[in-house]
Amino acid sequence: MNEKQYGMMLLLVVAAGFVGGAVSSRLLTGAPARAEHTPDLPKVITAAEFRVVDKKGEIRATLGVHNHSALLKLRDPKGDTVAVLEASNLRFMRVDRLRANLGLSGEDSSYLSLRDKDMSSALTLQVLAQGQPALRLTDKNGEIRAALGLDRDGSAVLVTADKDGQIVWAAP
Repeated sequence: MNEKQYGMMLLLVVAAGFVGGAVSSRLLTGAPARAEHTPDLPKVITAAEFRVVDKKGEIRATLGVHNHSALLKLRDPKGDTVAVLEASNLRFMRVDRLRANLGLSGEDSSYLSLRDKDMSSALTLQVLAQGQPALRLTDKNGEIRAALGLDRDGSAVLVTADKDGQIVWAAP
């Protein structure tokens, strides 16, 4: 093979390589990978109630409206309500029994109430509408047995009662 033939062969090999590469890239490869287009998500979802379920389809949380107030309920794996958040009230429950309650009552009063497993005996901390703090201890019948607070003039008040509700000690 002479130089002219060698040059022509080299040119044909290079040209065939380019043509083969171009044809194979068209035939053997698919379309380029692109992110899938997702439809625009709605800006607002409106419903009377939303439910969150676990893998078994059991309701674990609900968000809705009750007595004209927003309400969020959380449930344990047994389905018992364990926490409720309402517009002005947060309740914690055990086996559908109220155990702790934090909220607002009236226009300017706030409270925290802790109860025993029978929902009877309680410790209640409260700030009354006029700004006086108060602590109340109640027995299993819901009767106040001790109270500590501040009077409207800022004086401390302490009262204790016996099992019949009779005051046994008070100051001032």
